[in-house]
Amino acid sequence: MSSLTQRITMTSESEATGQLELKLNRLIDQALKYIEQLQKWDSTSAVSPEQFDESWFKNELVKGAKVLSHNATKLSLTAPHQAKDTPEICTNIEKCILHIVAVVESVPPSLGVSLQDEIRSTSISLLFDVAHLANNFLSKPRSLDSGNKLGYLSSTGIVWKACQVVENMSMNNEAAVAKKVNSRITLVADAVLELEEVLEAGGIADEGWDDLMSDDERETEPKELSDTEKDLVKRCIVIVKATKLMMKKTMTTLEKDGKKVSSQIINSGKEGRVQVDVERVQMLDELARLSSICSQRVDDLVSNIDPPILPAEVASAASMLTSTCTDWITLAKTLFDEQATVMWFSTCGVQLQTVLEQILEKTSAR
Repeated sequence: MSSLTQRITMTSESEATGQLELKLNRLIDQALKYIEQLQKWDSTSAVSPEQFDESWFKNELVKGAKVLSHNATKLSLTAPHQAKDTPEICTNIEKCILHIVAVVESVPPSLGVSLQDEIRSTSISLLFDVAHLANNFLSKPRSLDSGNKLGYLSSTGIVWKACQVVENMSMNNEAAVAKKVNSRITLVADAVLELEEVLEAGGIADEGWDDLMSDDERETEPKELSDTEKDLVKRCIVIVKATKLMMKKTMTTLEKDGKKVSSQIINSGKEGRVQVDVERVQMLDELARLSSICSQRVDDLVSNIDPPILPAEVASAASMLTSTCTDWITLAKTLFDEQATVMWFSTCGVQLQTVLEQILEKTSAR
């Protein structure tokens, strides 16, 4: 090969590398721009509630996620070798993320805060993953905020998974709230197990902390629960279990409602147009808020079950949790229509109050 031919080849390769770097940087810039855009919760691109089509929303999201996943695979196969079609693949990925962002931003805010929170946060995670995937192929990778320093193969797998999460995003506020409640149920279930372990052990185990304590800090005698304290813990377990059942009943009912055709939209009866049931949407978002508070109240109660137990502190924590559960039950009885479901929540509320009264009676008598 002549020196001229070599120079031409080197120049061509350099130009190809430069073009690829340019495309990769543009893809990263676009992903970061869309992240900032979604974080602002700007609703100017949203359609009116009357124009929103839940089926179209789901189909377009699934289609966009599948095409993006396919192109992410192609990028991971071509970019390491700087194949000539890699810049075009970058362009296709840009189109995919633009499509997904446009679909997400088309959702009317009036359909629910919980729905908006899920679809935006999930999309933001996907965009971060796309940016990190592209970043792997730069000759000098950029410093991106989330600290993901995985190789391109791992990053590709993460994008695949993120696309699957997008495909399975909630399509209405019922489903979005059900997911939030479900995430809290796991925490409450863990609290039940923790209290049962305390009761079974007769106190709090040292769990290895003695090795890190000084002689003054280390307990000289094992912590033991008195019979009265054990009885108090048993009643607290009943309250926490009732909280878990209440949340689980809510979640399953919401999941069932979420599968109905646009259950948060009611027919206005005029020319087939629809309008949002604003009150229902607000109640659903309030349930999501209460699920977080319930979880915190459970944590507060569990943290007070530590010998020597202070009955007044336990009673106060139990009262706070029961009060939050009462608010939840009142809301659920308004939100759900089936009489059997309403009766279930009423019974749950009565049982919670009964156990709380027993706790208050015993602690006040001491």
